[in-house]
Amino acid sequence: MIKPLLTALLLMTSTAAMANDDADVVGRYRLVNQMEAAAELSLKQDHTFQWGMIVGSADLKANGTWSVNDGVLEIKTPERPALTGSPEFVPFTDDDMKRIRQVPSNFWQVVVAVKGVGGVADIAVVVETRDHKQYQATTELNGLATVFKDDGEQLARVGLRWINDSADYTWFDVPERQVAKKTAAFWVTDPQWAAKQPFERLEFTVENDLLISTSDNMTYQKIPSR
Repeated sequence: MIKPLLTALLLMTSTAAMANDDADVVGRYRLVNQMEAAAELSLKQDHTFQWGMIVGSADLKANGTWSVNDGVLEIKTPERPALTGSPEFVPFTDDDMKRIRQVPSNFWQVVVAVKGVGGVADIAVVVETRDHKQYQATTELNGLATVFKDDGEQLARVGLRWINDSADYTWFDVPERQVAKKTAAFWVTDPQWAAKQPFERLEFTVENDLLISTSDNMTYQKIPSR
């Protein structure tokens, strides 16, 4: 009788300690030891997280679930859905283009995004000039592909397909408004194409109000609650 009772008490104590550990890490954290980047991590009580980082011109975002085990915090993003073929591309309207800022004169950019969700990564891009010269690029996590150009070259058309698609590119003539802004921009209607995240899994050592990455020592400090 005594042994089962002790086992039950130990289990209850372990469960309570785990709950306390989880409750202790809930909150918002800010990256504190990197001059080149700004980042914030929010750990919610329902064991979901939101993460964002701005580094250079890249605005990265991730979400998923978190857990704590033996003083180590693990955050994981969901797997990207299985993709085949290429998405359907819909050119921005003139009204859509009002949100696009003018880019410097020495390059073009191609934007591929899901409206209200985010950029579409891993889209292979071919930019063709009016002189039929071609440049290749691939969209990054923010949905942008950048192509540096020679002086005087004019943007004519753009070919798009997913990088793992063996089919031909889908080609679009670039409207004059987009030519003037040096930006060809397209919507993708299926949100699963915007599901790629900057990482699959990260681990942090929990030290009081600090989270220290086990891979690169990036340190996040808890933001005091108001």
